[in-house]
Amino acid sequence: MDKSTSFRGWKVAPYVFGTHKRKDPDLKTYEFSCFSIPGTEALQSMVYLTLALNLSTYAIFNLHYSPADGAKLLCDFSGTATLLTIAGGYLSDVYISQFTGIIIGEILGTIGSVILTISAAVPALSPPLCPLFDPSCVRPTGKQTAIFYFGLYILAVGLANIKPNAPTLGAVQFNENDPQQKKQLLSYFNWFLFSTCIGAFPAVTVISYAQEQVNAAWGFGIPAIVLAVSIFVVCMGMPYRAKERKGSPITGIAMVFVAAARKWKLKSPDSIEELHQPIEDLQHLPHTNQFLFLDRAAIRTNDEEKHSRWRLCSVTQIEEVKAVLNILPIFACTIIVSCILSQLQTFTLLQAATLERKIGKHFVMPLASLAVFPVLAILLLMPLYDQLLVPFLRKITGNERGISHLQRVGIGLVICTLSMVVAAIVETKRLKVARENNALDNPAAVLPMSAFWMAFQFLVFGIGELFTVAGLLDFFYTESPENMRAMGISLVNVSFSFGYFLSSVIVSLVNARTKPDWLPENMNRGRLHSFYWLLAAMGAINFVNYLFWSWWYRPRMEYESQLESFKSVENVA
Repeated sequence: MDKSTSFRGWKVAPYVFGTHKRKDPDLKTYEFSCFSIPGTEALQSMVYLTLALNLSTYAIFNLHYSPADGAKLLCDFSGTATLLTIAGGYLSDVYISQFTGIIIGEILGTIGSVILTISAAVPALSPPLCPLFDPSCVRPTGKQTAIFYFGLYILAVGLANIKPNAPTLGAVQFNENDPQQKKQLLSYFNWFLFSTCIGAFPAVTVISYAQEQVNAAWGFGIPAIVLAVSIFVVCMGMPYRAKERKGSPITGIAMVFVAAARKWKLKSPDSIEELHQPIEDLQHLPHTNQFLFLDRAAIRTNDEEKHSRWRLCSVTQIEEVKAVLNILPIFACTIIVSCILSQLQTFTLLQAATLERKIGKHFVMPLASLAVFPVLAILLLMPLYDQLLVPFLRKITGNERGISHLQRVGIGLVICTLSMVVAAIVETKRLKVARENNALDNPAAVLPMSAFWMAFQFLVFGIGELFTVAGLLDFFYTESPENMRAMGISLVNVSFSFGYFLSSVIVSLVNARTKPDWLPENMNRGRLHSFYWLLAAMGAINFVNYLFWSWWYRPRMEYESQLESFKSVENVA
């Protein structure tokens, strides 16, 4: 048993379809608790997707924002909720447990959702309804805006505490020294994404319908109930295995940079044997030849330095910092994914608002329900990928994951970029239909074209997300130092955050430079297809950049192989 973990209450947390028979007197509710972490993620996903898919349309239809302002509101909220995950992961790694972080997040999220529900339900707290894009529409007052934004960002802080901690809490339940559990861990993040989509399904169907066709307050009230229920669900899984906290990883990184800066004039030694490496650290990371300037932090100058970790660091400390620096270029290359996603959550839904959404004679499909297509793609393809494709590829490549982390992410980046190509083609067709029906100056007209044409770009993106998101979760968890894994997982969300903020900046720049050509309020007179082609070009350039950094990256598995060889040599000696 790993000494860094608590034995009491330790268990394997199987993924969604997994079962693991184990007699343990401390686990009286094991059959229920094995679903607690996937269940918590499903409920969190339900809340986040409800907001992500309905916030922009709520702002446009109920708060009377322009399409560009509605898109920026969504990007700012999603960007904040995902950016703050780095703080949520840090707090859990250093001061509180992942379990405590989830509970705090669920409480804050419930409070924020209740405030938003009151804001949407009480007439005095929101502007009066009026026809879409009518010049007489009144924007919210300062008081109404303040209450709405207060609830929105309290909810964002809550989600920021749940997002990095739920996947980490689940992953840490596996004992990586046990071959069977290590094999289960390889599939864990696939099924974690599957759980996310289980929660997303009601968000894009039932809840979206309730908000659009019944009352906008339902779109905030249901998340409040869901988050309250999730507190009970995660508590049912107690007790959880927890890693021992080893101090602030940020402080450790700062120590290495400070120690290296103090010795920047010193020449790096010719042999790594001259670097400071205590015997107890030999079981960890061996020396690598990347970022050699940091090696100065391990140069011994006098015996007094051994009493100050700000002057002398071990090779292991330095290699942990190198591991973090190593993954940053990969992190930067994945920002484009959420930049593309934000267009599907905003402009694509506004396109669908101009199209025929009737199914049968009476049922009108909610705008946000278009997102059911990527959800269905993942729900249908994930089991096939994990249970059929991975074992097949494993036999060919010899890689225990079928393909490597970086290959999987790269495939996802290509497919996500293709979704913008599809979006541009579909928008070109929509504009052609608008011209043929003399609707260019009538933005409220319903064009004789099915909204299901928009499903193609959602479906392509969903397939890309299957490769990208699960691959990134696995990559950041596996490649991050052990005392920074919650922060490592949070990098997936921070990548999404930067993508949302980048999208907001791009929309503002395009709106300023091309106004009113590309993104006007009347989308029938716009050039949204050109905007999609711009994003496709950015995605292609980004992929070329990704190819270089993925070639340059040295996986942690190579370190471990090098370490095993080193230990074997030591044993022979």
